[in-house]
Amino acid sequence: MIRVLFVGFGGFLGAVMRDASNRLFLRLFGSAFPAGTLFVNTLGCVLLAFIGTFTLCKTGLSENQRLFLTTGFIGALTTFSTFSYETVDLFLTSKYSAGALNIALNLVLGIAGVLAGILLGKYLNRVI
Repeated sequence: MIRVLFVGFGGFLGAVMRDASNRLFLRLFGSAFPAGTLFVNTLGCVLLAFIGTFTLCKTGLSENQRLFLTTGFIGALTTFSTFSYETVDLFLTSKYSAGALNIALNLVLGIAGVLAGILLGKYLNRVI
Protein backbone atom coordinates (compact mmCIF):
# COMPACT_ATOMS: atom_id res chain seq x y z
CA MET A 1 0.00 0.00 0.00
CA ILE A 2 2.84 2.42 0.79
CA ARG A 3 4.19 1.85 -2.74
CA VAL A 4 0.91 3.09 -4.20
CA LEU A 5 1.08 6.23 -2.06
CA PHE A 6 4.61 7.02 -3.25
CA VAL A 7 3.63 6.59 -6.90
CA GLY A 8 0.40 8.54 -6.39
CA PHE A 9 2.03 11.49 -4.64
CA GLY A 10 4.80 11.64 -7.24
CA GLY A 11 2.15 11.50 -9.95
CA PHE A 12 0.22 14.33 -8.32
CA LEU A 13 3.31 16.57 -8.27
CA GLY A 14 4.29 15.64 -11.83
CA ALA A 15 0.79 16.35 -13.14
CA VAL A 16 0.69 19.73 -11.38
CA MET A 17 4.08 20.65 -12.84
CA ARG A 18 2.97 19.55 -16.30
CA ASP A 19 -0.14 21.73 -16.11
CA ALA A 20 1.85 24.72 -14.85
CA SER A 21 4.44 24.26 -17.61
CA ASN A 22 1.76 24.04 -20.30
CA ARG A 23 0.05 27.20 -19.03
CA LEU A 24 3.38 29.05 -18.90
CA PHE A 25 4.32 28.03 -22.43
CA LEU A 26 0.86 28.97 -23.74
CA ARG A 27 1.31 32.47 -22.28
CA LEU A 28 4.85 32.78 -23.65
CA PHE A 29 4.41 31.28 -27.11
CA GLY A 30 0.68 30.98 -27.81
CA SER A 31 -1.12 27.90 -29.04
CA ALA A 32 0.25 27.59 -32.59
CA PHE A 33 2.81 24.98 -31.46
CA PRO A 34 2.63 22.62 -28.44
CA ALA A 35 5.82 23.93 -26.80
CA GLY A 36 4.70 22.99 -23.29
CA THR A 37 4.40 19.30 -24.16
CA LEU A 38 7.74 19.42 -25.94
CA PHE A 39 9.33 20.98 -22.85
CA VAL A 40 7.95 18.48 -20.33
CA ASN A 41 8.76 15.50 -22.55
CA THR A 42 12.35 16.69 -23.03
CA LEU A 43 12.74 17.47 -19.33
CA GLY A 44 11.36 14.04 -18.46
CA CYS A 45 13.91 12.36 -20.73
CA VAL A 46 16.78 14.23 -19.06
CA LEU A 47 15.50 13.52 -15.55
CA LEU A 48 14.81 9.83 -16.12
CA ALA A 49 18.22 9.21 -17.67
CA PHE A 50 19.93 11.22 -14.94
CA ILE A 51 18.12 9.32 -12.19
CA GLY A 52 18.96 6.01 -13.84
CA THR A 53 22.61 6.89 -14.29
CA PHE A 54 23.50 8.87 -11.18
CA THR A 55 21.08 8.90 -8.31
CA LEU A 56 20.28 5.20 -8.29
CA CYS A 57 24.01 4.40 -8.14
CA LYS A 58 25.14 7.06 -5.68
CA THR A 59 22.31 7.95 -3.36
CA GLY A 60 20.95 4.56 -2.40
CA LEU A 61 17.34 5.53 -3.05
CA SER A 62 14.79 3.10 -1.70
CA GLU A 63 12.43 1.34 -4.10
CA ASN A 64 9.61 3.64 -2.94
CA GLN A 65 11.70 6.77 -3.56
CA ARG A 66 12.66 5.51 -7.01
CA LEU A 67 8.99 4.83 -7.83
CA PHE A 68 8.03 8.29 -6.53
CA LEU A 69 10.51 9.93 -8.91
CA THR A 70 10.27 7.73 -11.99
CA THR A 71 6.84 6.12 -12.25
CA GLY A 72 5.05 8.83 -10.25
CA PHE A 73 6.60 12.23 -10.94
CA ILE A 74 8.21 11.71 -14.35
CA GLY A 75 5.41 9.42 -15.52
CA ALA A 76 2.82 12.13 -14.84
CA LEU A 77 5.05 14.97 -16.05
CA THR A 78 5.65 13.51 -19.49
CA THR A 79 2.94 12.53 -21.90
CA PHE A 80 3.14 10.54 -25.09
CA SER A 81 -0.62 10.60 -25.55
CA THR A 82 -0.78 14.41 -25.45
CA PHE A 83 2.14 14.64 -27.89
CA SER A 84 0.34 12.24 -30.24
CA TYR A 85 -3.00 14.06 -29.96
CA GLU A 86 -1.45 17.49 -30.53
CA THR A 87 0.50 16.20 -33.53
CA VAL A 88 -2.60 14.70 -35.15
CA ASP A 89 -4.51 17.92 -34.43
CA LEU A 90 -1.82 19.92 -36.21
CA PHE A 91 -2.12 17.67 -39.26
CA LEU A 92 -5.94 17.72 -39.22
CA THR A 93 -5.90 21.53 -39.16
CA SER A 94 -3.54 21.57 -42.15
CA LYS A 95 -0.53 22.73 -40.11
CA TYR A 96 1.69 20.12 -41.74
CA SER A 97 5.00 21.85 -41.12
CA ALA A 98 4.22 22.35 -37.43
CA GLY A 99 3.13 18.70 -37.13
CA ALA A 100 6.32 17.43 -38.74
CA LEU A 101 8.39 19.83 -36.62
CA ASN A 102 6.65 18.58 -33.48
CA ILE A 103 7.50 14.96 -34.31
CA ALA A 104 11.11 15.81 -35.18
CA LEU A 105 11.72 18.00 -32.12
CA ASN A 106 10.17 15.54 -29.66
CA LEU A 107 12.26 12.71 -31.08
CA VAL A 108 15.55 14.63 -31.37
CA LEU A 109 15.25 16.53 -28.08
CA GLY A 110 14.04 13.41 -26.26
CA ILE A 111 17.04 11.39 -27.38
CA ALA A 112 19.38 14.34 -26.76
CA GLY A 113 17.82 14.73 -23.31
CA VAL A 114 18.46 11.08 -22.46
CA LEU A 115 22.06 11.43 -23.65
CA ALA A 116 22.51 14.63 -21.61
CA GLY A 117 21.09 12.96 -18.51
CA ILE A 118 23.38 9.95 -18.91
CA LEU A 119 26.45 12.11 -19.48
CA LEU A 120 25.63 14.32 -16.50
CA GLY A 121 25.06 11.28 -14.31
CA LYS A 122 28.33 9.66 -15.39
CA TYR A 123 30.24 12.89 -14.84
CA LEU A 124 28.83 13.35 -11.35
CA ASN A 125 29.55 9.70 -10.54
CA ARG A 126 33.23 10.42 -11.27
CA VAL A 127 33.52 13.68 -9.35
CA ILE A 128 31.42 12.87 -6.30
